[in-house]
Formats: sequence, structure tokens, C-alpha cells
Amino acid sequence: MNIIYTNISPVTKAYTNLNHIYHLKNHAKANKVYLCVWDNFVYENEIFQNVKNKPQKLEENVDVLKKLMSHLKMNYNTFTFSEAWDRLFRNSEYSAVFQKILSKITIGDIKKGFDLEYIPFDNISIAKLSYIIADYLIAMAMPELFPELCTAQPTHYLTSVRFKVFYNIISEVIEHSYVKFTPPKVIYTDNIPVIIHSKSGLIPSMEMSKTHMSKIVSDYYDNKKFSTKELNHLLDVLDAVLNNNFMYNDKIFSREQILTKVNSANITSVITDNLMQYFSIVNKAVQQQNIKDKTKTLFVGGADKFEKHIKPLNPIKLKILQNCDGENTSLNIAQRTGLNLSTVSTYLNYLKNQELIDGGRKPKRLVDNIVIDIKNMGL
Repeated sequence: MNIIYTNISPVTKAYTNLNHIYHLKNHAKANKVYLCVWDNFVYENEIFQNVKNKPQKLEENVDVLKKLMSHLKMNYNTFTFSEAWDRLFRNSEYSAVFQKILSKITIGDIKKGFDLEYIPFDNISIAKLSYIIADYLIAMAMPELFPELCTAQPTHYLTSVRFKVFYNIISEVIEHSYVKFTPPKVIYTDNIPVIIHSKSGLIPSMEMSKTHMSKIVSDYYDNKKFSTKELNHLLDVLDAVLNNNFMYNDKIFSREQILTKVNSANITSVITDNLMQYFSIVNKAVQQQNIKDKTKTLFVGGADKFEKHIKPLNPIKLKILQNCDGENTSLNIAQRTGLNLSTVSTYLNYLKNQELIDGGRKPKRLVDNIVIDIKNMGL
């Protein structure tokens, strides 16, 4: 069974992010996916700085990926990197491993990344380097860090070929450190051409107009020599959605036929037309999908949270909390539990103050699971 951990940074609804989902399905043959959303990286990205409501925009971009996974009938769970980072570094053992890995990476190691094909490595930051290291440790320790989501350890870790630059160092440190879990096998998404604008850093994305997309594609190919090899790799990406139905002058052609027609003079229009068709098909598919409800978890990692959220709980509160599903009024809850209405109303106020339910007429739980980090409670 392929239980795959992977990460994604959905700054936009770019084809590279959508392709990552298709790769999970078609190439990695994932039976179960743990998708870590790099929210830290997205919020720090220059492209995201002018976004007014950053959490809402990120959620919209992630929703497209969730709907695509639902469309592809994939079994998945998502969580944020910021939450995973917090849980990882509450553990002194993983913190020590992280520091040891970081101390062994040199500028010479980083320079190797510039030789990778298709990977824009020149904009890697120290923060992103830290994220790359931590992400693999999170994948390895999933059953411990996210017991509410993960009962079986990931068997594989799917990532960009960028990880190859650091893998040997990370692997060597883990091998000589005491860790209770076996590191997952690393598999790569390779041969993925990244069409990126040289100044804005934008990649063709589902929300873009054809004109905007064409400018990005044109800028990309104006700055590099036409390559049949790269064209083939890009057609591989598009074919996951287009199914060997490629556009040329408003007509449909097979892959073999399109390869005979594309040249340096028309590549911008051909790639733009096929990206537009790619996004149109994906958009139609995701519009028909509903997102499964996200499991909401309260992570209790300190004495203050324990005092506020856990200590005041008792059997009556738990019974009421179970019925706070957003469909029952206080009267309904009283009837279902056999408690007095006045008792239910009083305890609903307590649960609201504990931030376990909202304040609606039909109260709804704000958490489904409570994870208590007893080992590191004093930190």
C-alpha cells in the first residue's frame, strides 16, 4: 500500500500544483495521501504580498486541489506546515536532528542545485531550506505528530528534485541519530518544465486570462532556446488532462501530430492554447466536486491550554459537545441528552468560553479531536 506524504505551496492555482496531484494519482499510485500545505512559504512569497485576505486566498487555492483529489477519487488528508512545524519543534529529539542536519549543509552543497534541470533554484532562501529539512522530518514522524490523522507511517515521500541536493546529508544524519520511525522512501516529480516569468515570478495559473498567460509563456520562451526535449516533457504534463487531444489553430491533434507543427515561432501560441484547454477541463471537473469536511483538531501542548480547554471538561459537557453539530438548537440538545434546558444553556456558554463551540443558535463544534502532548507539556 502506497501511503504518500507530500507538500505543496499553492501561491496560485498554477499548472505545476495541479500536475502534482495528477502525479500522485497516475505515477506514484497513491492509496493514501498526506498533503502538507506550506502556508508559511505562501504568506512569505512576494506574489502574495498584495493579497488582501491571505488566509481566504490560500484556502481558495487549496480547495481547488482538494476538489481535484476528490474528482480523482483519492483518499487524502491535508494540514498546514505551520501546525506541523509547531508540533515538530516541541520535541527536543527532532529539534536536535534538525539542527544537526542544518549544521552540515554548506554553500557548496547549495550550489549543486543550480545544475538541476527546470528547477528555479536561484531564489531559494534560508527559510525555505529550513522548511525542506523540517518537512522530511515531519513526514517521518507523522504518526507521532498527527495521531488524529495518521495511524500508519507514510511509505513514500514525494517531492521536487530539489530535495536531491540535501537528501544524502539528511539521510546520513538520521541514520546516525536515534529516531523511532523509519524514514519514508523518497520519490521525485522530475521532468516538469516550470514556465515562469523572469520578472514577476508568475507561473501560468487557472485564474489567469489568456492574454496574461500568453505574456508569461512568451517571456519564458524569449529567454531560452527552443528544445524538443523540453516540449515533450511539457506535453507529458498537459497530457494527464488533455488525453492526447492537443490544440493547434482551433483544431484537435494527437501528440505525434502536434510535435511536427510546433516550432520556435509559434510555441507561445500553441502552449498558451493548450494550457487554456488544460485549465478549462480541470476547472469543469473541480466545479462538480464538494470538499469533505476538514477534521478540526485542538492541539494542547502547554499547561495554559490544558487549564483552559481540557481541565474544565466533564461527562455532561462532553455529552453536550457531541451534539453540537450545527444542526441542533439548545432545545434539541436537551431533548437528545435528557438534560434540563437550563443546564444545556449554561454549559453551552461554558463550552463557548473554552473555544470549543461557536456562538450560533445551532452551536457547532470548533474541534473534532483533541491531541494532548503530555511528553512536552512543560515546555
